[in-house]
Amino acid sequence: MAPLDGPVSLIKLPWPNSLLQIKAWQKALGNEEFLLSQKHFLTAWHMLVTKAQLKAGDTALILGASGGVGSMGIQIAKLLNARVLATASSEEKALRVKEFGADEVINYTQGGFADRVKELTNGEGADVVFDSVGTDVWEQAFASLRVGGRFVTCGVTGGYKAELHLGQLFTRELSV
Repeated sequence: MAPLDGPVSLIKLPWPNSLLQIKAWQKALGNEEFLLSQKHFLTAWHMLVTKAQLKAGDTALILGASGGVGSMGIQIAKLLNARVLATASSEEKALRVKEFGADEVINYTQGGFADRVKELTNGEGADVVFDSVGTDVWEQAFASLRVGGRFVTCGVTGGYKAELHLGQLFTRELSV
């Protein structure tokens, strides 16, 4: 097998046959789109693995799930054997998000998603909220976390300012 070309040659993934998977991915997408997907992959990996320390058995709520970073977040969470809840704004996007591996998809245009997250987690909430949106989803995202939950973010397309209830942050033992 020929070695990978350029910067992608530095990427090492922690699962069997990853070089074969990367080569196939690179060939299918072409170099430019492949490199862009790696940016999304590495951002999502850093959020879920490094920052949130997502592990098998955790429930992750992926916001902005049909976008580049969100779709990678779904796949990484599934790779880590987490349960994935994801949000989408339409039936078409919900189907796409399911194809990425989401266990449950919540259409956030039909009202807030925090109540549905609580329903799907027997009232507990998500262990991790992965946000690539920003202000537009902040209150619902914060309300979706279980006690001891972890919130990670990398996006502000929906706004960059949010209010934080510090009392809830420490009494619910949340990490941001």
